[in-house]
Amino acid sequence: MDSKLRSRARGTEIAETLKSQSDIGVTVVVAARNEAANIAACVESVSWAREILVVEDGSIDETREIAAAAG
Repeated sequence: MDSKLRSRARGTEIAETLKSQSDIGVTVVVAARNEAANIAACVESVSWAREILVVEDGSIDETREIAAAAG
């Protein structure tokens, strides 16, 4: 397995471990600009965190609205 695949597999393993724990004291900060196509999946991928902050930087698409709807 090449290093990129090993890294991705390890990241998935870590994410699954974090999701299984009930109260992770981590705040995730997501910087986003014109990320309407990706922001919902991004927010979902860190749903294990205690707090998720999306810093929207002047998007001209629906990034802000989608992020707000994602939680």
